[in-house]
Amino acid sequence: MRVNFHTHSNKSDGKLSLSELINKLAKCNIEVLALTDHDSVKGIEEAKAKADLHGIKFITGIELSTKIHGLELDFLDENRHTIHLLGLHFDYEMLNKILIDKEELKKLNIKNLVTQLIEVGYNIEPLDYGSKKTLVAEALIKKGYAINIQNAFNNIINNFYPRSVDLVTVDEVVRMIHKANGKVIWAHPYEIIYDVYKHGITESQIDKICAKLKLHHVDGIEVYYAKYNKGQIEFLESLKRKYSFITSAGTDFHNKTDYEQAFIDIDIELIKEVLSCEYL
Repeated sequence: MRVNFHTHSNKSDGKLSLSELINKLAKCNIEVLALTDHDSVKGIEEAKAKADLHGIKFITGIELSTKIHGLELDFLDENRHTIHLLGLHFDYEMLNKILIDKEELKKLNIKNLVTQLIEVGYNIEPLDYGSKKTLVAEALIKKGYAINIQNAFNNIINNFYPRSVDLVTVDEVVRMIHKANGKVIWAHPYEIIYDVYKHGITESQIDKICAKLKLHHVDGIEVYYAKYNKGQIEFLESLKRKYSFITSAGTDFHNKTDYEQAFIDIDIELIKEVLSCEYL
């Protein structure tokens, strides 16, 4: 069965619109798809409608940047490391309501950020910047306080509004997704995030993180990931058995290069826990 439970559109950091994404995957004869845009479900309804037109079975999805607070592992820096957790096969309406509430809180936090910046002397317009810190960064650049987005964040914004403020903890992700009747999957386990960049970790470290995630009621791991070789997949399969995890399969498709894999051809028995009975 051709599947992909890890894809991105231009609703987050993917290159393709939802129409372009679904059309491309349809041409590959994909059978089951999950859209997992970063920290957002804004494309879910449109993606499902377009997938239905092509006869592609659609699973709700999201990829959440997640703080590692509470895992208590000495090789992780709670202030700088994050992991990516996938939510799959959840009730869209239930999760969307939770995320809308979080979006409103983020808007309030950004309004407070702008107020603080003005109070300490940054001459920027007291506009409604919504929930986009990048718009505040652009305002700072326009006034000559920073040379680019990264510079604005590193030298100014993060001093008032650390990146971690917007991130959810593992426990919060599990509560949100389980409340919406979904499954929580650790994405690309060989890579975690340091600041905003992916970096590799050892298999011993992966094992230790899995042990902690199991204690926090994460459901599974992304074993079948396009970039992993046979040895890496076999190791993740061993962790699946060790911790009684369910398994997921995805390519992290963004279409930013011509070499990205659009699907994984896999035995349905290996991923059946992610799917509802209607797909079996």
